[in-house]
Amino acid sequence: MDGTPGTIAVLRVSDRGVGILEDDMPHVFERFYRGDNVGTMIAGTGVGLAGVRNTVEAHGGSISAERREGGGTTFTVRLPISLPTGDDAGDPSTAGDDLGAAP
Repeated sequence: MDGTPGTIAVLRVSDRGVGILEDDMPHVFERFYRGDNVGTMIAGTGVGLAGVRNTVEAHGGSISAERREGGGTTFTVRLPISLPTGDDAGDPSTAGDDLGAAP
């Protein structure tokens, strides 16, 4: 990636789990939502994907999910890339300043 305006980073994560039912797909990023096919066999509260979505969107990105026949899911995260500008460009002492790092 060259860092020019409009450049994005793409991260794809795939698993080979039980998959997400087609009827559940519109709801996977809703807080506290649990798929009908996981029941008690997979522990969880339904907050993980909602939290990921909130974090990704807070950084100006997006997340999507794609189910695969026979099980498994691929999640794709897209985040904009921005380079430091002005006096901070290339200054390692300012690394993390925009992330709310403690002084």
